Amino acid sequence: GNLFALPIYALAWRAGRVGGSAKLKIPPHWSPAGLVGTLQAVAPEIASPLLKSLLWAGVGASLTVLLAWPLAWATRRAGPWRWVVAAAVALILATPGPLAGMALVLAYRDLPVIYDTPAILTFAYAMRTLPYALLVLWPALRTLPDAQLDAAAMDGHGLWGQIRTVALPMTLVPLAAAWGVSFVLALGELPAALVVEPPSLTPLLTVRVWSLLHTGVESHLAGVGLVLLGVVGAAGLAAAGIIGWFIRVRSTEVGLRKIWSPRANSNRVDRMDRRP
Repeated sequence: GNLFALPIYALAWRAGRVGGSAKLKIPPHWSPAGLVGTLQAVAPEIASPLLKSLLWAGVGASLTVLLAWPLAWATRRAGPWRWVVAAAVALILATPGPLAGMALVLAYRDLPVIYDTPAILTFAYAMRTLPYALLVLWPALRTLPDAQLDAAAMDGHGLWGQIRTVALPMTLVPLAAAWGVSFVLALGELPAALVVEPPSLTPLLTVRVWSLLHTGVESHLAGVGLVLLGVVGAAGLAAAGIIGWFIRVRSTEVGLRKIWSPRANSNRVDRMDRRP
């Protein structure tokens, strides 16, 4: 545990080392008050970039799952779609982030409604996170029971009816997991975002951290990193809690259906009738 927490300890150490004087050759020293002061100083500064990053990362993650779910559905069976999607995923993974951002700039620079708005940023997020969302969704859709899909077809449901009544309800948890993965990855995306971000008075948080790496003070930068880790950790815990709660609710619903299903009731009555 301490091995993985070592970078956090290092950030806390750097953020708390304040004071000192280069002129008097007095090195900075660490103190709890210095750490608290650094965090208090950076919190107002990164509030606006953080809110902007959270907003557009959420929009980008939503766009990603809207693209990934149909693609995962189309590739659940062997066929040409599986090869097309696999080739696209391999190409996206092999493309460096700055090159992907430049491709989006060249594609949409003549469309101000996209190029001069955060829409191009959400496109970049979707491009960079789509392979990982597919890796989460494809196994879930690949293992959907054909018996339930066939039962829905026998009830008169077409393709969209089968998706609405069977596929979507059974993949809500993987869908939420894919959204969470895409959100976290989009929140930390820098190479493509640095290229496509529209001119703004409020840069993204990753862009702000990038600039501080070159011009910032070490204690200040460490404080920004600690705040960012805290926000991402809180968001991850909240997402994990929501997904766990949903799994428990779904498991309870499935158990109740098994207990109170007509077949289970009929079996219970038969057993009671057979008693001496």
